[in-house]
Amino acid sequence: MTTVDGPPLQLDDIQGIVLRTRPSPYVGTYILLRVDDPRAGRELMGRLAGLVDSAANWWQPPLPALLNVAVTYRGLEALQVPHTSLNSFHEEFRQGMAARAEFMGDTGESAPAHWEPPFGTGQVHIVLSLVAADQESLAVVLE
Repeated sequence: MTTVDGPPLQLDDIQGIVLRTRPSPYVGTYILLRVDDPRAGRELMGRLAGLVDSAANWWQPPLPALLNVAVTYRGLEALQVPHTSLNSFHEEFRQGMAARAEFMGDTGESAPAHWEPPFGTGQVHIVLSLVAADQESLAVVLE
C-alpha cells in the first residue's frame, strides 16, 4: 500500500458529493445558470458557499436537500476569475465537453449538433444540483 505525505483533507472545503455517495432512495434536479453580470455572479457564489453540503457534515445539510455547485470554464471566465488562475486549469477543462465530444465518444446521434440548448453553447456557467430524500423536501428548497 502506498501512502502519500501531505496535509490532511479539509472536509469542510470539499463538496460532500465528491467524497460521499448519494443517499438512496433520492429525488433530485439540476438548475443551469448563465452569468451575465460578473459582480452578481460572484455574489451568488458567496451566498451559495454557506449552503453547499460539505464532506464534513454529509447528509446534515443546512437545507432540507443537498446542494452541490459546479462551475464550467466559461463560467469562471464570466465570473472574471483572473487569467493566471484560468490558465492553471488543464487544457481538457478549458476546451469544454463540446470541443472534446469526439474524444469522449459523443458522435453520431450523441454529437453536440444534437444536444439540446443550452448544452454545447458555452452558455451554461453554473450548475446547481439538488438531491433530497423525498419530493416534499426538494420542493421546499426549490421554492
